[in-house]
Amino acid sequence: MSSDVFIVSTARNPEPAAALQQALELASLHPAQIRDAVFGLDDPLSRPDLDSVLRSVGLTCPAARVSPSVRAIFFAAASILSDDAELSLAVALAEEATSAFALASPEAVGRLNLFPRARIGARSLAGQEAALRQAGLAATDVQVCKEGERGASLHELLNELEASAARWGLITAGDIALLIEQL
Repeated sequence: MSSDVFIVSTARNPEPAAALQQALELASLHPAQIRDAVFGLDDPLSRPDLDSVLRSVGLTCPAARVSPSVRAIFFAAASILSDDAELSLAVALAEEATSAFALASPEAVGRLNLFPRARIGARSLAGQEAALRQAGLAATDVQVCKEGERGASLHELLNELEASAARWGLITAGDIALLIEQL
């Protein structure tokens, strides 16, 4: 069973299909390699045709829909941690733009020679203190924090981590917490 989940690419585009295509291209992944896609909806009234979005980029994997979009990242990571998938997409659908994240297991990173952008250090549905405990960190170890339910928050957090050469970042949305380690 995998113990880590790596973020191997991220993309942001007004068009959902373009964001997915960019995330795949940035990681040098072929659509047939993706085994799972989790779409997060920031607007719960939005009902995009996920099958047509997947087909337009050549994806044939099953897709799930969750709300809010930060949960998409959480559940895509869960499919890797449970060994259901080695490669998964988390997609945050928002009115202004779509953020897509390609996630990979350590085995996929090694076998496919992928270059991880970051690692999900911990995730929790019990708040940031629980995530920090899982990772053996204190709040003072986290250099960049973002609060919000939108998956765009993770995209922004990764950019801030890289720009500042910081190591740890945290996304929180209510009791959902994702601790991210820049590699």
